[in-house]
Parts: sequence; structure tokens; C-alpha cells
Amino acid sequence: MLVAGATADVASSWGQYELNPLARAPDDSVEVLDLLRHMGATLRARGKWAMARSLHTQVLSACTRLQGSTHVTTLEAEFELAETLFQLGDFTQARSLQEHVLGCRISAVGLDHADAVAAMTALGSTLLYQGHRAQAVELLERALPLARKLHGAEASATLGVEDGLAAALWNLSRLPEARALQEHVVQARRKDGGDLRDVLAAQGNLAATLWAQGELAKARELQQEVIATRLAVFGAGHPDTLSAQNNLAWMMRSAGDLAAARALSERIVAEGRAQLGPAHPISFAAEGLLLLTLQDLDDQPALHRAALEDIDVLPTISASAGRVFARYAMLLRILDGQSASASAEAGTAASIPTWISQLLIGLPAIGQAFRDALELQEDSERQPAMADFKAFHSAWANICARWAPDHLPQALAALHGLESWAALMARLDGLQGSG
Repeated sequence: MLVAGATADVASSWGQYELNPLARAPDDSVEVLDLLRHMGATLRARGKWAMARSLHTQVLSACTRLQGSTHVTTLEAEFELAETLFQLGDFTQARSLQEHVLGCRISAVGLDHADAVAAMTALGSTLLYQGHRAQAVELLERALPLARKLHGAEASATLGVEDGLAAALWNLSRLPEARALQEHVVQARRKDGGDLRDVLAAQGNLAATLWAQGELAKARELQQEVIATRLAVFGAGHPDTLSAQNNLAWMMRSAGDLAAARALSERIVAEGRAQLGPAHPISFAAEGLLLLTLQDLDDQPALHRAALEDIDVLPTISASAGRVFARYAMLLRILDGQSASASAEAGTAASIPTWISQLLIGLPAIGQAFRDALELQEDSERQPAMADFKAFHSAWANICARWAPDHLPQALAALHGLESWAALMARLDGLQGSG
């Protein structure tokens, strides 16, 4: 029997619960589905996200068939699946589910209800990770007074809204506002003796803000405290631990401690790939930081190896459009420069490097990221994404000119069907000048 918060190994018990609830009587099915839903939440809390997704998907399918798509139990299952997809970095699917849940809950109970506020908070976080920063702030600013009214200023649910809003404000460089919220969240989380994960997350967020405001020693000390606790409680391979360590590696690099930053980043990348997979957002962030650190150190062989590994998995990444473009542009500059140098040193004619074919496989994903960027409504969000996309295209044009000019029409067709490079550049110039 699974008890919430028990120390039993949930993962090893998985086989007992992977069953078909619909084979039971209706009353029993509802009880089993509720048990499975709570078990999925426990798996997610323990970082077993892929297993949680499988379980939540089964539960949602069964709830929909038993009770319909708008039943309160079905919406709870849909909400749980969206939370797990968010943790896995599948922000597009998470957002679709969250928007459906929010719409149904508003229709059923109105905005002034805890379930609606929870849905608004979750959707706000997803919008932020998709690059819709202004929309995230708008939604979370609407949710916060509702949460305070419903739960009180220091209730866990209210603090969750504050934490999400602080993250969105941070991403808009509104650091004093973000810090004020984060300091309140940390103080309240410590006082109420709540979930340790929530306390540590709040401390880590505050550390990032302190660092951005120049309080380097205080920020690093707080971040190291977070990591020490997460290592002791959750272990080295837990997603929360890896995320906190990546933030510390970022601080180390920013402070010029490149050797320490590299060593830590290499450990995070290895653990992230082993535990979460190379396409996970935490792995994506760690690999990007490692590339930057290797560039700083001018370790060309290691940089080349890391770039080749990264370009293989980049088409599967679910991240904001600007981040995808920026990473591709970085990888193209690294690989193109090193391939050209190797060819010149060998005194041989240029031959098409194998990584170009790997890049072509990823072009449809780049095209989708471009279309996602076009949907950004705020100029402050769309313009940086367009600039990153233009940087990618500039790098790709140089590569085509040097190595494979015949690939340029194929590249454009795979991206969005434009007939010429000039047409693409004109479109981008128009978009960037429309603000």
C-alpha cells in the first residue's frame, strides 16, 4: 500500500500499479484512479518524470472515458499530467492542457476559486518558459490578489504564485520587485515548516537575484547551502540538485572561476544525460553553459566534441524559440570555424563535414521554433527571438557558401518554404522594424 510521504521505493513498486482501472467496477475504478494520480504526483516529486508521465497519461485517458472531459476528476488528472509535462520540458503540450483546464474551471466555478487560481499559476509558469514573459506577468499579477484573498498572504498556494511572479519579473529585469517577493517567500517558507523542496527552490531563486544585483558572496553562499541540502536529501542525480548545481556553475563562470565552472558543468552534463536524457531542459541548460565555459578556456578539442554531441539532440529540445536559435548559431560558428581550420591546416580541398547532414535533420524543428517566435505578441519578446534567428541564418549562409551551396534551397524549403535568401532577410527586417 502506498502512503503519501512514505519512504517506500516508489519506482520499484511501479509494476504493481501499472494496471487497467477500467477492468474494475466503476466505483473501484474511481478509487484506483485517485490512487494512481497521487502516485504519479509522488513520482514527479522524486524526479521520476518519465514514469509519472506514463502513469498520468493512463489516468487521464481512463478519467475521460469514465467521467467525461470536463468532470472535476478529469480536470485534476489533466492538471497533474500538465505539471509533469512541464517538468519534462514539453511546454507546448503542457500549455494546451493547462489552457483547457483553466477554461473549464472558470466556466464551472469562476475566477474566485482555488482551482482556478492554481490553473492560472501553472499556466503563468509555462508561458514564462515559452518566452511569453509579459503575458506571464499579466496572468500571475491577476492570480496573486485572488490567492491572497482565498488562502491568506502566507499560505503555501499564495507563496507559489508569488514565486512564479517573481521569476517572470526577474526575466523582465525588474529585479527589485522580484527580490521583494522572493524575500517574503523565503521567510514565509522557512517559518511555516512546509515542503523542503519549496523552501530550497525559493532560496535558489533569491540567490540568482542577489547575484544579478551584484551581491556575489551572499548569493554564492546561499546557493551552496541549497546544493548541500539537496545533495543530502535528494541525492546527486535528482533534477532539483542538478538545477541548483548548474546555477552555481553559472555563478562560477561569471566570477571568472573557469576551471571550477568547467569541472562542475561536466559533472552536471554527465548526470543530466544519464538521469534525465540529453534533451531535457536541465541538460540543455548545462550543455550550453559548458560550451560557453570551454570557449572561455579556448579548449578547442573539447569544444568541438561538445558541439557535435549537442547538435545531435538539439532538434528534440523543447525550449523558447530564442534559446533554440541562439544555441544553433553558437554551434554553427564553433563547428564551421573548426572544420575550416582543419581543412586549411591539412592543405586539402574542402569536403562537406558530416555534421551538416545532422543539421539538416534538425531544420524542421528550427522552422517550428521560427513559427513559434512569430506568435510572440510583445515586441520585447519577439525582437530578441528574431535577432537570434537572424544570427542563426547568417551562420548557416556562411556554412552553405563554404561547404555546400546546393543545400541552401533545401534549407529554406525545410524552414518555411521561402524561395530565396533575400526574401527571408526582407521578411525578418520587416518583422524587426514593425515595433
